Amino acid sequence: LTNHMTATPKGSPIQFANTRSAAEQNERTLEMYEFDLSRLIDKFANTTLGYGSEFRTVEELKPLIGTHPNFPALAQVLTNGMSYVFTRELDSVTKLAELKTLLARGNHKSAKEFPDQVQKLLAKDVLHGFTIPIPTRTVWKIPGAAVQPLGLASQWTLDEEGLRVVKFRMTQDLSFSSHQSGDSVSINSRIDMSAYAAEMIYGWCFPRIVQYTLALRFHHPRFRILICKYDYSDAYRRIAHSAGAAAQTISVHDDLAYLSLRLTFGGSPNPPTWCLFSEIVTDLANEISQCEEWDPSELHSPAQPHAPNPKRLPDDVPLAESKRMAVSIPIPANGVIGRVDGFIDDLINVFLDTPHNCRIQPHAVPLAMHVTSRPHAGDDVEPIIRRPILSIPKLLAEGSPAEVQNVLGWRIDTRRLLIALPDDKHDAWVGDLTAIETTGRCSFKELDRIVGRLNHSSYVVPVTRNFLGRLRSLLSPRRRDDYVVKLGAEDLADIALWKTILTRANQGISMNLIATREPDRVCWSDACPWGIGGYSLSGRAWRIRIPPNSIVRGHKGVNNLLEFVGMVVNVWLECLDKTTDQACILAVGDNTSAIGWLFRTASLDQESHAHEAHLFVARSLATILLDHGCCIASQHIKGDLNVVADLLSFAGASERRKAHPLAFDDPPDDILTQRFRANLASQVPENFRISPLPNVILCWITRVLQIAASSLEAARKDDTRTPTGSGDAGSDSGGKQDTTLTPSSLCYPTTSESCSRRRFSSVTEPLVGPPAGTLQESVRNRWSQALCGKPQATWLRRFGAISGKAPCTSREATTCDPSCDPY
Repeated sequence: LTNHMTATPKGSPIQFANTRSAAEQNERTLEMYEFDLSRLIDKFANTTLGYGSEFRTVEELKPLIGTHPNFPALAQVLTNGMSYVFTRELDSVTKLAELKTLLARGNHKSAKEFPDQVQKLLAKDVLHGFTIPIPTRTVWKIPGAAVQPLGLASQWTLDEEGLRVVKFRMTQDLSFSSHQSGDSVSINSRIDMSAYAAEMIYGWCFPRIVQYTLALRFHHPRFRILICKYDYSDAYRRIAHSAGAAAQTISVHDDLAYLSLRLTFGGSPNPPTWCLFSEIVTDLANEISQCEEWDPSELHSPAQPHAPNPKRLPDDVPLAESKRMAVSIPIPANGVIGRVDGFIDDLINVFLDTPHNCRIQPHAVPLAMHVTSRPHAGDDVEPIIRRPILSIPKLLAEGSPAEVQNVLGWRIDTRRLLIALPDDKHDAWVGDLTAIETTGRCSFKELDRIVGRLNHSSYVVPVTRNFLGRLRSLLSPRRRDDYVVKLGAEDLADIALWKTILTRANQGISMNLIATREPDRVCWSDACPWGIGGYSLSGRAWRIRIPPNSIVRGHKGVNNLLEFVGMVVNVWLECLDKTTDQACILAVGDNTSAIGWLFRTASLDQESHAHEAHLFVARSLATILLDHGCCIASQHIKGDLNVVADLLSFAGASERRKAHPLAFDDPPDDILTQRFRANLASQVPENFRISPLPNVILCWITRVLQIAASSLEAARKDDTRTPTGSGDAGSDSGGKQDTTLTPSSLCYPTTSESCSRRRFSSVTEPLVGPPAGTLQESVRNRWSQALCGKPQATWLRRFGAISGKAPCTSREATTCDPSCDPY
């Protein structure tokens, strides 16, 4: 195919100029075919109007990629264009009413505010043959016509001088409907997504790149790792709508209408349709690099005849260590060691820095793109202005292999194994958050944009995803762009935390904290309305009590809060232990793990007594992990009934139906430690020892309990409040701090007169519980089972999809699926 020049399409009778005269000429051309787009396109199938004019022909592609599971659906699109497949069709009356209303309404406010930008972007689409300009009056004559409002999405980028400038992208809102009663009649609301075959796995591209980079470093710790990136220019615009879809994807601006011949940004079936092609190209690039007979000096893309020189960091920059992951990513012992992954129109190649890899890997993606797309025939031959498939400016900027590369909006440093938010994004995003924090309000559009940015950041700091829920809730229901959103105290607290998160992300987050790792620290905790206790595999144990005079003590409404507090204390203690760097901590209670409670706080009832305290604990957990460079295990698992942790959570005999078997006389920590060792020797770690918590943690627990106590006091006042008589000053509405809650009040006494000093005899009934080793194994097994249920595509892209050695990467296949063999 590299030596075979696919026939260049001929010019069509359509005039691709954004002028009134060209639009009127196009109207006359359409009239010749009774305004039926299908007749026009079929007549000129060998021109740029042809459905597959941007690609090699189906006959040429079949020997190369015909065995790929996506190929039959791709061949259908290249032959007939992408059609809209609906779950329900509209009657003629509804179609006519919708067309009339949307023509009168016009575009969204974002497009109306910047008409010059809309005009500029529409002119560009016309110039490249992506849309056909026609007079607005012609829309009524096109069978099945439908109008979609335009919008403008803005984002910040850097100009040639490094200054921040706004970049606009035009969108078509195929989710918009003017229908006022019943279900929406928009295109997106009626699309049957099951009819679009491609599995979209690009959403996991970034974590797969991270996991693969760590696997390379783990297996080859003394080698550099290089990344090169390629951009498929005008990606969506390369695939054609069917005639019927084009007729329903019309935009209007000023006095002209625009028929969209190619996919637009805004249609729900467009991503899976593009993925039919992009996933094939990615798989093909991986297979090309594995072909032992391939010599890039003889067979390469014309866009890149020579392998670019790698950009390496100085030798004195240390190679960071990769921690062992919980997932298996096969890495060949020698030969070609690299892998290509894709995110929509970006293809990213990560490979080991060896002479052989540097000679062949930079050529794999350009060659795969060249042999699947119609080559550029030259500006003098192409019938309309056409950009090369491979973006040459980005190829020059990002196509060179480098140890530091901007990938999907992040700066990846493969030498230090760091991922960082670029400086310009950090400065802009923090500045916007500061403005909201200052005023306590923002427009709906501003908040929508900020939530999108923060969601982007959560990919690198996964523990922070919990703190998007409340901000997202402010976006429902949908409002006008200029609608003023007022933020409450908890929303502003989330904003303040996000500023800290973004700053840490700008400084760089270790890939080891993002990957799916096996926990190297496991700890257990339990709570009851009278106290909290916990311990870890190292043997460190602790306990606190709720002071007798506190309103929190014995209150069932805070038990879940105390469970969460116990897990956070365990995580904090593990973070303070510096014997293991970048620890992955699994903190388990008797009902869930720490990460389970973290994400559960986002959906807690805001009217619950402990809601404010729950949020404070969740923010504290995120801050602790960021401050100490640790992470919590990513799998949500159910906790275990743990006798040891349960017995650490209380003492005495008066407030329980049954007296504490070991601490019925409120013994100090050293005596209780002896009793645990004597009676639960098989259930406690070898070095088990109860000791006081650090003062910083005691102060934090005190603060949590004070917040909870204030909420309980306020709720009690609401329940008992009586009407205020004339002249009555009323009750104090401000929450009073619980003075019984102090750091020292949480601690058990170091000595106790009531404690028996004589030799303690074993309890009459044996304390039944799993041995320490069994409990640890049980937790690890449940964690592994939870991981086993995750789609393998979240960390691994498999080879063999072109040649048929293995099925393509699937969203559904898990590690427990025997079909998941990566080769």
